[in-house]
Amino acid sequence: MPEVMDAPAPSAAPAAAPPPAPSEPINESYADLDTMLNEPEPPKPEPKKEAPKADKPKIDEPPKPPEPKPEPSEKPEKMAPKQLREAYEALKAKHTALETEHETFKKAASQPKDDPEKKEIAERAERYQKLAQERENELKFAKYERSEEYQEKYYKPYEQAFGSGRAEAAAIKVTDAEGNVRQGTPEDFDTYMFISDPESAADFAEKVFGKHKSTMEYWRNQVRALGSKSQSAIEEFRKKGSEREKEWSENSAKAQKAATEYWSKLNSTALEKYPALFKAADEDAKGKELLTKGFTLADRAFSDGKPTKDGDKPLNPAELLQLRSAMRNKFAAFDYQVHLRRQAESRVKALEAELEQYKKSEPGSGDGGGERPVGDESWESQIEALASPS
Repeated sequence: MPEVMDAPAPSAAPAAAPPPAPSEPINESYADLDTMLNEPEPPKPEPKKEAPKADKPKIDEPPKPPEPKPEPSEKPEKMAPKQLREAYEALKAKHTALETEHETFKKAASQPKDDPEKKEIAERAERYQKLAQERENELKFAKYERSEEYQEKYYKPYEQAFGSGRAEAAAIKVTDAEGNVRQGTPEDFDTYMFISDPESAADFAEKVFGKHKSTMEYWRNQVRALGSKSQSAIEEFRKKGSEREKEWSENSAKAQKAATEYWSKLNSTALEKYPALFKAADEDAKGKELLTKGFTLADRAFSDGKPTKDGDKPLNPAELLQLRSAMRNKFAAFDYQVHLRRQAESRVKALEAELEQYKKSEPGSGDGGGERPVGDESWESQIEALASPS
């Protein structure tokens, strides 16, 4: 009976661990908003610290004189010439020995020592690396055998034909090696299939299956044909695997390049279409800083928290959630803020126009040369209008 590849039993899905609690209530996504919306209090001046006063020397206690150094038991100038020569030779020999010892240590330190454990670890790592490469190659060529296409197209028909042959053998009467007639079993077909030599297989079918020989030969031929077909498919896959992998890599690279170019085009188009919203004036250093920071944080959110420049650290799951939450809220509020800005601009224009009217209605120097408010009547005309009969 063929060895059926059992599908791995699905393991219980591990409970998703909650992201680590952030060290701060919110990350830098809202830092600039906090700064702009809440004016910080001026720092309180720190009280001046007086310099520590130096301790005054005590006048009534004169400094103690230095203690005299003990004189050598025998002064060199008072030693005999023979003793001086012997002392010099002893010091010279000691100095030579120290120099030799120093050179020995220096030479030993410059050469790495043979560490048997280190060598064993290196050899073991090399073996593991070679084994891992072999396993990778095996998996690379076994992928097709695990694919749904192979299972449906090749393995299942083979398994079904083998099962039909075993069922047929169990339904007929067979003759064993001692010549006894008995009920057949699925194992009789297994034994028949495992005989590779055609002549031996034919003799076995004739002796064991008897009048059912042709039926069992049919199922044997079906199983062998389907098995050969599946093996040919695997070999064909292995032969063309490198070509398919190369083609897949090229297509993936092309798709990634096209997506990147389209992404850049969308971003640049928005900047060109709405420069008042996404570009700061040349003299607005703070505006440029805010926009640069905002685009950087957005890029990190879309790159799953990966660093986008030198010095950045990858964001942990909690920090990435914070950043994406800020993006959600800021995205939702952006159009509303533009709406408020347009209202404020309209109000400013109305106030500017009203201020211009006030400027034109200011009184002149008293010679009657001043302009009257546009559309307003003079006080004389108003009195005459009241006094005149309607």
